[in-house]
Parts: sequence; structure tokens; C-alpha cells
Amino acid sequence: MSTPGEFDMSTHNWPVAIPATVDAVVTSLCIHHLPDHRKKDLFAEILEHLAPGGWYLNYDPVSSADAVVEATWERVNDRQEPEAASKRLHRTPQEQAYYENHTRFMIPLTQQLDYLRSAGFERIDVYRSLVGAPVGRMTQAASLILSAYACREWRRGNAADRAGRACC
Repeated sequence: MSTPGEFDMSTHNWPVAIPATVDAVVTSLCIHHLPDHRKKDLFAEILEHLAPGGWYLNYDPVSSADAVVEATWERVNDRQEPEAASKRLHRTPQEQAYYENHTRFMIPLTQQLDYLRSAGFERIDVYRSLVGAPVGRMTQAASLILSAYACREWRRGNAADRAGRACC
């Protein structure tokens, strides 16, 4: 069983304390702080470190590519937190900077799923939650958990091999 570890995900340097192969990688409330090129690279690095049948779980907010959907999530958030609309319109400079830091690299769900697929992840499930990711005094209602099942043996095997065995 692998040991847990932490590191600066903005770099490509994985600490030696993290084993070369792990059964699972969990990221929480951090991917949205990375620029797109780093998200793509990090997803590929995570897949490289996963053992066959390993799991990658990501809990992170995403945006919507559709303005109507984004506005709907905002209304849902406003119903859950009645002061949210007023807070959005009357942020202090510090609150605005904090908000921008949390949203500047946030991308639509479909784009993030494309990054995972192009890194080689397969069998990707998405769960939306109204719990949201805390961002200052507001919440991102469009949060998600991505559980991307990465089975290298399944992907590398031929059709005859895959027919007789399960991967999980």
C-alpha cells in the first residue's frame, strides 16, 4: 500500500517520498488553480504513477461553457445563501482578488474531461454536488468529483485478452 504525500503541483517534480507507483491519487480543491498546460501535464503524470487498476479522484470546481447553465448555478447558490448576490456585487478589493485567484483558471467540465481523456484516462464518471467548494464567503455550486478509472492493462491488452477478464 502506498503512503500519502503532498507536493507542489505547479511543478513537474514529484518528491521521492511518493512511490513511483501508487494505487490511488486524490486531489481536492487545487486543480482549478493551475493553468491549462499544467492541468494537462499533471493528469498525464498522475496516470504514469498509477498502478494497473488504480484510481484518480478529483474534487474541484468547474465552470460551465453555457452562460444559461452558469447563471442557473448562480441562482441555486443564491437560494442557498441569500446574501450571495449582494456579496458578489460589493466585494472589497481583497475579496475580489481572492475570488479572481480562485476562478481565473477554472475551466468548463467538458474541457477538463477532454484533458483527462487525452492524458489516457478511461471510464470517467462525474458527480455534481451542491455542497460546493468554499471560495471565501461564497461557494461554487458547480463543483464536481471526477473519478477516473485508469486501468493500464485493459487499455494495453488486445480484444481477445479483454474478453476474458475484468479490470477492476
